[in-house]
Amino acid sequence: MSGSATYSPLPSGGGGRSSSVPRTEPKAAPDGVSPSSTVSPPRPNPSREGEGLIAAEWLDIGPVDQLPALGARTLPVQGGEEIAIFRTANGSVYALINKCPHKQGPLSQGIVHDTTVTCPLHNWRINLKTGEALGDDKGCVPTIPVKIDGGRILIDRAGALQGMAQ
Repeated sequence: MSGSATYSPLPSGGGGRSSSVPRTEPKAAPDGVSPSSTVSPPRPNPSREGEGLIAAEWLDIGPVDQLPALGARTLPVQGGEEIAIFRTANGSVYALINKCPHKQGPLSQGIVHDTTVTCPLHNWRINLKTGEALGDDKGCVPTIPVKIDGGRILIDRAGALQGMAQ
């Protein structure tokens, strides 16, 4: 995958909606990631300083305090796909491909409770830790490793690219 794109700041409003948060100057995005008004400018992983953004193992997508508890944001990637970033009531953060395994509903628009999200289309419940559908429903959403470092949300670059390929 190649091409360039830009990131914009993570809004403080709900869902993937835009808000009046001031924009920062666009910066080059890694391969496979496209423009969005829902994410912050990427920052290289401090442990890999000097290797550049493309080589970064972790992509910095914004401050955790701009992702509301029991809320979600989206990160558009190349090909029209999206990654959904969720925050639970206890502050845990998870990332999944933004498609319910049932009818491809936008999970980022669902209701977050405990460590699950309920799809807004047909009420399928998805485990945020595993991506597995719960109850009698069958299916799985690819998950993407996430970590918090210095109050910033980082997603695993390789995991994001692999999740999009599934």
